Amino acid sequence: MDFNIGDIVRAKCSAPYSITTNGWTGRVTAIYEPYIVVKKGNESFSVDPDFFVLVHEKKEETKMDVSEIITEEERYALLNDMEQLLSEYDYKFTGYALNKIIDTWATNKADLIKAFKRHPNYLEGKFMIVFSHDFERVTDCNALERFKSWVMDADVVKYVKENNFMPENMKKETSLYRQKYPTKIFNFLIKIPVYTFQYIDSELADELNKICPEVHAHDGQKTSRVINKLLTYIGVSKHPDYNREFAKYADALNPLTITRHTVLSVNPLDYLTMSFGNSWASCHTIDKRNKRGMPNSYAGMYSSGTISYMLDSPSMVFYTVDASYNGNDFWNEPKINRQMFHWGEEKLVQGRLYPQDNDGDNSVYTPYREIVQKVMSELFSLPNYWTVSKGTDAAGKFINSDGTHYRDYDNYSNCTLSRPKGSENDRYITVGHDPICIECGSEHDTEDCISCCSKPSEYYCSECGEPIDDDDVIWINDEPYCRDCVTWCDECESYFVGEGTTVVNGYGYTIIVCDDCLDRYTYCDCCGEYHPSEMTYWIDVDCESVCGDCFSDYYGTCEDCGEYYKLKDLEDHNGNLLCPSCLEDAIDKESEMEEAV
Repeated sequence: MDFNIGDIVRAKCSAPYSITTNGWTGRVTAIYEPYIVVKKGNESFSVDPDFFVLVHEKKEETKMDVSEIITEEERYALLNDMEQLLSEYDYKFTGYALNKIIDTWATNKADLIKAFKRHPNYLEGKFMIVFSHDFERVTDCNALERFKSWVMDADVVKYVKENNFMPENMKKETSLYRQKYPTKIFNFLIKIPVYTFQYIDSELADELNKICPEVHAHDGQKTSRVINKLLTYIGVSKHPDYNREFAKYADALNPLTITRHTVLSVNPLDYLTMSFGNSWASCHTIDKRNKRGMPNSYAGMYSSGTISYMLDSPSMVFYTVDASYNGNDFWNEPKINRQMFHWGEEKLVQGRLYPQDNDGDNSVYTPYREIVQKVMSELFSLPNYWTVSKGTDAAGKFINSDGTHYRDYDNYSNCTLSRPKGSENDRYITVGHDPICIECGSEHDTEDCISCCSKPSEYYCSECGEPIDDDDVIWINDEPYCRDCVTWCDECESYFVGEGTTVVNGYGYTIIVCDDCLDRYTYCDCCGEYHPSEMTYWIDVDCESVCGDCFSDYYGTCEDCGEYYKLKDLEDHNGNLLCPSCLEDAIDKESEMEEAV
């Protein structure tokens, strides 16, 4: 079959190539008779066209007037916001490149942008649909499982026993049978994740009272309170981490209705900040230096995926922010949850939900999906009845991936595909687009940076946060540092963080030492310099330390008591240098002898 550059093709089931399993799809990027070059992601392969079928034909592009999609005021606002954001995170950029990004975004997202503007909850000039939504937090079973694992952890048990927090009879029983906890209590505790109800019933209360009468459980007590009483009795509550771990457990048991601002956005700023979570980040973050101080930013290894999503046709950013926010720049607020959705050809693909600890939590995936389903049905005049398929095979079934984004839909089983009931549309959608460099305006395939012109350093100084050239990295305790933040210790011959201290070594040379090596030196109260401790003198009468040179120049020894004194405080008496006290004693003795004579 004849193909053209730009066509989306899919491998036939009979294709002999190992890369073409499971309906492998890609875009034709070159033709060299009798072969074609097919690109999937960042990789290209030369293949026989006879083993491929056409999925989507590349149509002749028509120049779209961007002014029909966005106004000049909207463009100015986007440019201003993008410049401020990129400057805050230390990126170089040009107006030319940013305008090209906006033009490409507006052209490819035209259908979604126009549809969004028709929605009653559209936020004027912000390219987003915003509404408040109540989310009911159900019992977090994953948190219950984590608490059980903590209670059963060998180090926790060891701490309780070694510090004699466990009742003596229980301690003897567990030691005799080499158990963590007494058998009946152990069997009860391993079922912590099963007790998902907020209050216990009479049956569970009776069971617990038989196991441990000291708990005094009764019908209607909070489950968390009963568990706390049991763990207190057996000594686990004495562990220093208990209050923190138990708080997470108790919180997970309590259902809660939370009101948040809920946003479905195609605003370019929301793509750039898609991984700016309230306490989390992901591999798409553009905060390469982790200025936001997130526990794991994954070094932004797929940061250009933000622009890859921004410039395609189907991708939308769905997220929630705290209900207390009363402004209009929602993109600038820390995201509590974030999820990518992809819409086209009557297909809605739901990506992974962030932060990562929501993996597997359908209680959150489902209400978010239902919100977006309703919005799509309103935007495109579809009945709000959907067929939902779950898993990577379903989510990625009708997706051709392009660009540099991380393919959540190919890697996480909670991703879903929603189709209007009765839809027979089997056409593919293309998720992702080659990102455009924010400096030169060229398309590129660099995954870990939104600029192909000034790719950031792989390393950032652990002290000042500045980027470091690979050749200039100084490693200390497996952490990278720049040369401005470290100093060479001439004593132990290694780098350390800080400026160090200047000392005079045993050979009389001035050197710089680290704090550890400084312990071997003593400050001279006379000359104000550090000298080797073994070469200093302690002047008890003055409570001072002096170096050898200062001692020779300014100090001497009383030849009677042997104590050290300043030379000016010693007097020659009959050929002996004496301190004031010994001199007085000598004079008194001489007077006594004269009187005796």
